[in-house]
Amino acid sequence: MKQPAALLLCVSAMLVGKALAGDDNTYDGDEWYPAPCYSAWAKGGLNNGMCVEDGYPNPLSKKSWGWTNKISTADGTTVLTLYANASGCDASQGENVGNVTVVVAGGTATFTYAVSSSVNFELYHLYMGRSKWHYIKKPTTDVASANPGKFPEQGEFNGAGAVTVSVSVPAECTDHFYVMAHAKVCDPETPCPPTPVPTPAPTPAP
Repeated sequence: MKQPAALLLCVSAMLVGKALAGDDNTYDGDEWYPAPCYSAWAKGGLNNGMCVEDGYPNPLSKKSWGWTNKISTADGTTVLTLYANASGCDASQGENVGNVTVVVAGGTATFTYAVSSSVNFELYHLYMGRSKWHYIKKPTTDVASANPGKFPEQGEFNGAGAVTVSVSVPAECTDHFYVMAHAKVCDPETPCPPTPVPTPAPTPAP
């Protein structure tokens, strides 16, 4: 059956999402985010964010993008910018969708994700530690991972405008630590127009 043009356009919009083109790092756990959802990574800190494609110890990193950020352990506040769809760590090609504010005080680091009204935030994933990268324990060795689905701190936004996570600064982090902060963001839902109801043909006069 031929579908009305308005309905086809609406379905296409839901499948494709808005023009955040070319995201190649929507990997989370064992699944890829389908459009219109995307990865967003925080960037900033003392090193202005180090791309996972630079110096990452796993060759599979070429399938990923994102930043690890160096933060001082001294009491203070650092604001990291969240960029969505910045493939290849090119922030100029991404979309600023919010920020992650890091407040260090009394040996505790508090991370607050603040969202932009232009997107819906669904999930957050957070790693903090002495190493630049998150490591997963294996039977024989620890393996570096930039997969946000494996980060130790994660959860849902549940429609909140901001989410706060507090983590104790590890004792081995004497002067700095590293943060990898990721979020799953989605385009706002666009309501579809109702399906037109065909108008009955007039009954011929007798």
